[in-house]
Amino acid sequence: MELFAYLVYKKGAYCTNGEIIALLWGDGTGKQAYLRKLLSDMRECFRDIGSEDVILKKYGKTSVNMNLLQCDGSPQVIAEEYGWIE
Repeated sequence: MELFAYLVYKKGAYCTNGEIIALLWGDGTGKQAYLRKLLSDMRECFRDIGSEDVILKKYGKTSVNMNLLQCDGSPQVIAEEYGWIE
C-alpha cells in the first residue's frame, strides 16, 4: 500500500528502484528481489481488473499513469501520513 501511495504522491514522476527501496526499507540490503515481487504483484492486481496500464515500468524505474487515476485529497496528506515529510 505504501509503495502505491508513494507513486501517487510523486504524481507520475518515475522513481528509481533505489529511491523506492531507500524510502521503504532504509539501507535496503537484499530488497531488490522483494521490490520486484511487490511491483509484479501490484501490476497483476491492476491487470486482473483490466487496468494494466496504471503501473508504468522502465528499466529500473516505476511510475503510475496519473491520467488513469482519480484521486481525492492532497498528495501532501499522503506524505504526512506515511512520515515522508514532517
